[in-house]
Amino acid sequence: MTLSRQELEQKICVGLKNAIGKPIPDISEDKKLVEDLGLDSFAALELIYELEDTLGIKIPDEDAKKFVFVKDLLDYVSGKMELNRGGQNVD
Repeated sequence: MTLSRQELEQKICVGLKNAIGKPIPDISEDKKLVEDLGLDSFAALELIYELEDTLGIKIPDEDAKKFVFVKDLLDYVSGKMELNRGGQNVD
């Protein structure tokens, strides 16, 4: 699957909307996942599972714990998608 950064950002915003119930216009790259958007551990798991399923990538728990801003998640997922396109094993 090849997505532009904007398409990827939209998928992440939809995932966040589904996990935390915030409207998409309230979600931006500079928002903190926990402090600004209220992402708790249950919602984080829901988000990770949705992104893994939708995008066909794996996000290990130890990596997911490092995300502070929406941009961190977007950069990470974008990197994973690049690795997938390059044919490298990302698991």
